[in-house]
Amino acid sequence: MFIFGVIFYLVAAIVVAGLLFVVGSGIVTLCRKIFTENDVKIAIIAAVIIAIVLCVAISPAASRAEELPEGFYYKVVFIDEVEEAELDRFDIEDGAVAKFLLHTDDLDHLWDYWDIVEEDEEDFVDYEFDRELSNIALYWIRENDIDIELDKEERITRGRIVVLTMWECDPDDPFDEEVVDVYYTEFVTE
Repeated sequence: MFIFGVIFYLVAAIVVAGLLFVVGSGIVTLCRKIFTENDVKIAIIAAVIIAIVLCVAISPAASRAEELPEGFYYKVVFIDEVEEAELDRFDIEDGAVAKFLLHTDDLDHLWDYWDIVEEDEEDFVDYEFDRELSNIALYWIRENDIDIELDKEERITRGRIVVLTMWECDPDDPFDEEVVDVYYTEFVTE
């Protein structure tokens, strides 16, 4: 995602520079009789600053990717299988009501991770909505031509599309990574 953000900024900078040159030349020609040379310079600097701010605002995915610390990244997957597990003594003391092993798939790789659902998280309807992570999931859905439906009844269910925050423990080893956080989207594969 970061690479796409860099490419976007380069293309946007070239386009904006071209537009500014054409528009700036026209404005300078028209305004030479009305404004001083300093006024024209200030107007061009202001236009460049506004264009840069607009480019940053247009690219939410790139700015979201930059928020993650180095070694962290998002991975969109769907829950392929849910396996209920027995609670151990420590989970019961923490107030957990259920523990699941979620087998997830991103159409390329299989991931397994545990999720403990606590009492105050049972109701998926009240689950906090994150528009940016949902947009990342929607982009993934469109890229893979997946048919989806909206479902907020049961949070942990087969087909639920989730966004995993992954951490590369060892950057030299592609298999040495772990799931740091899970965002359950409102989308379920049909």
